[in-house]
Amino acid sequence: MQTGGDVHAVRVHRDWTVVVYDRRLCVFGPGEIGAAPQIPGRDKNHGMLRAVDTVDNPHGICAVTSSATTEPGGSAPFAFACPGADLGELRVERWVAGEFVPLVIRAAHVSCINAVAMSPDGGLVATASVRGTIVRVFRAIDGRLIGELRRGTDRADVHCIVFSPDSKWLAVSSDKATVHVFRVADPDITSSTPESGVEQKHNAPEESGQAAPAAAATPPAESPPAPAKASKGSSLSFLKGYLPSYFSSEWSLAQFRLPEGVKYSVAFEGEKGKPYTIILIIGTNGSFYRCQFDPVNAGDMVQLKHRKFMNIK
Repeated sequence: MQTGGDVHAVRVHRDWTVVVYDRRLCVFGPGEIGAAPQIPGRDKNHGMLRAVDTVDNPHGICAVTSSATTEPGGSAPFAFACPGADLGELRVERWVAGEFVPLVIRAAHVSCINAVAMSPDGGLVATASVRGTIVRVFRAIDGRLIGELRRGTDRADVHCIVFSPDSKWLAVSSDKATVHVFRVADPDITSSTPESGVEQKHNAPEESGQAAPAAAATPPAESPPAPAKASKGSSLSFLKGYLPSYFSSEWSLAQFRLPEGVKYSVAFEGEKGKPYTIILIIGTNGSFYRCQFDPVNAGDMVQLKHRKFMNIK
């Protein structure tokens, strides 16, 4: 196994393993050309199939498609997303017909990417920067921006981004001690698959003339998202492209406030074919929350359960 320095993260999708180093990401999987002979007692040999350069990535920012069954017939095809080689750049690669199809989204953000998530079916990618005010959702097949979701107006360290199993909802946690749930726009994934092996490069809003998040100005203090704005954006959203993104981005539909000073991870609970309206939250202090949001009416989530499963000081 070839290495690129200290390992910062490992992601697994069935037979695929993604290892994230300081400035490189390596993909290991079955069937490498010229691989060593079969090892007795093992079903498959694994070799490095892909290596890409990234910006300095000490937190191991990377996401892969889910290996769980999402559709009849098996799991989603293997794909991964990670920071690109330049500041604010996003790289997405999908395994199609026996080779990787790379897609580079230039300037997905104006600052370093701090969090990334892929939808279970591999169709969407969500990202947040070190600024943490906006979460952007892109189509993985062609890099088209389908939504800008506003977490707040002041800086935040985004801890977790996760899609619901049906890719209709997105939950975000940060050091602001609030979990936000957003409705994800219908991606209408009908585009044909790009030619295999050809690297595509697309510009995000900052480089295509649309307004970018207010990175230069000092934003006002964050206030709780107003229900009237939740999931509908500003009443000035028809001026998108002419006004700062604050007025055109989507606000969260539901929120749940938590004790401060704790890092929280989030997941969706539910059954296939039914609405995924239950949120599970686990904190580094050993706390567990089970909450429910209303998929129609904006507002605070309802706490269904709270337990302290570990005493961590």
